[in-house]
Amino acid sequence: MMRMITHHFFACYNCGMKKLGWILLICLLFASCSTTQKDMESEVNYIHITDLHHLSKTLYEEGETLERLSKSNDSKLFLYSEELLSAICDKAIEEKPDALLISGDLTFNGELVSLKELKKYLRKVEEAGVDVLVIPGNHDINYPYANKYMGSFAMKVDNIPQATFLEEMKEFGYEEAIYKDTSSFSYAYAMNDKEWVIALDANTEGHIGDILDSTLQWLDETLTIANEKDIFVTVMSHQNVLRQNESLYEGFVINNADEVVEILKKHNVKLCLSGHSHIQHVSTDGDLADYCTESYVVYPLNYATIDIYKNHEYSYSTKSIGIYQEEAKECFDQRNIDELKREIGELNISEEEKEKMVTYALDFNRAAFSDNQEELRKLKEDSTYKLWQEYGGELFWFSYMEMYFSDL
Repeated sequence: MMRMITHHFFACYNCGMKKLGWILLICLLFASCSTTQKDMESEVNYIHITDLHHLSKTLYEEGETLERLSKSNDSKLFLYSEELLSAICDKAIEEKPDALLISGDLTFNGELVSLKELKKYLRKVEEAGVDVLVIPGNHDINYPYANKYMGSFAMKVDNIPQATFLEEMKEFGYEEAIYKDTSSFSYAYAMNDKEWVIALDANTEGHIGDILDSTLQWLDETLTIANEKDIFVTVMSHQNVLRQNESLYEGFVINNADEVVEILKKHNVKLCLSGHSHIQHVSTDGDLADYCTESYVVYPLNYATIDIYKNHEYSYSTKSIGIYQEEAKECFDQRNIDELKREIGELNISEEEKEKMVTYALDFNRAAFSDNQEELRKLKEDSTYKLWQEYGGELFWFSYMEMYFSDL
């Protein structure tokens, strides 16, 4: 472009049109900059949250059962799930994205009452002018552990059959979709005439983790239409489309992900949003990227923001909800402290060195789950890592660290 502009200017200058040449040069440069700036304007923007695991406060009270659950629930800050839900809905209303995308595990363990409670909050977001799009997770449909926790007892409560999920959640995406898959809760939602969201459901009744053959065909046909219309498609799934972790991926990635990826790449899909793994990470396969957003009820309580630009590029970033940070950090660390102390307790080193190794491992785990590359690089250079290399080489935690450090 610059070469063409300069050539045109000197042609004008040589014809005795110096003034006109300068004017033309300035105008063309301005037009070029304006086009670039226009291309990079945000066409649509999203907030993405996942793995809400909302548990209604009507389903528990203090007691032995709740205490046991608090120690064995994978660091989820479920006792504050209503406050966190209220806070993220307030964020969506305040920030006014074009859509709030929620990629599954809406409920703690598939309790119908929790889903109904969630519905009231999501309606407030839509009433404020923000579209809400949901899909189910593996914890939502016919989950067998829908309980209430009272004193010393855990008692069964109504769970969520697939037909009930569809009825309760249809107003959040499916009902207004331009294309719907009749075999699952998958659908295509038009944000405008150039951007769609495809919600891809891998949690249909009796087929948890699978994309049905009929849904694969629907996906292929729908993306064919999108390609013909030059639509930028963002795909949202609960389970990951691409492996986020080379050691721990079984059960986290869609079971027939290879078939899904083949269809997505065939139709030049660039952007997938997923959850389920409860870690913050992005994996790529050629031009296809799968951004796994961490659970917003697990430390550090983050949500993602995505901008899609006019030139079909995009940006992805995370933000903190901003409440209960210390409670979340304590809950996240506590799950690992006892295990670490048991592992390190047998080592023939001083108590001071053992304590250093425990603290280091907790710092590492928080950085790994949050995909904090800067902190991971610092930890790799930290002198305490040498203690792990010298004394902890046979321990699980050392191999866990090595897996992340090898990617830096």
